[in-house]
Order: sequence, then structure tokens, then C-alpha cells
Amino acid sequence: FAVAIVRGRREAASAQFSYDLNLAPNPTHSGSTMLYLTAEEDEAIQVSLMDMQGRNIRGLRKAVKKGGNSLRLDLQGLTSGMYLIQVHGKNQQTLKLIVD
Repeated sequence: FAVAIVRGRREAASAQFSYDLNLAPNPTHSGSTMLYLTAEEDEAIQVSLMDMQGRNIRGLRKAVKKGGNSLRLDLQGLTSGMYLIQVHGKNQQTLKLIVD
């Protein structure tokens, strides 16, 4: 995956078959963030929160509709730092960096 800095935010995204995905706020200070995702079709997705070593910390499965979707991600109880959000669906996957 590639890492880019956009307006002070560091984001990582896989290069191929990726979702249009944004996290806001990022960095987060409120114990939660919103994940905004555009899906090409109705499908079930797996959202995983991982540490920087790739270890799974939390996960959830969610059905999304074709088009724009939003999910609230609970980050309560996490130590301040950098984490990865991976969204994996039927034919796509995206990896983003989130700063808490």
C-alpha cells in the first residue's frame, strides 16, 4: 500500500480494488470516528481495527448498500497512537491509517 499526506492527515490505501473511503475526524480525539465508504454494490463488509504490527484489535461485520454509506467506529479504550483500519468486501479491500 502507499502512504500519502493530505492536509496534515496521513492516509494509507491499497493500490488496487480499493473502496472510496474516508475517516473523519482523523486524527480523532473524541473516542470515535466516522467511516465514509462508497460501495459499488450491496454487500457485507468486514471492518478491522489493527495495531501497526497488523494485529487485530477490534472488528465488525456490516451490510452496506450500493453508493454512500457511513459507520461510526468506537475507539474508546485505545491507547493514543496510530492504527490501521482495513475494510474488506467481496471484491475490494482498503487500508487506511488513523491517528488516535
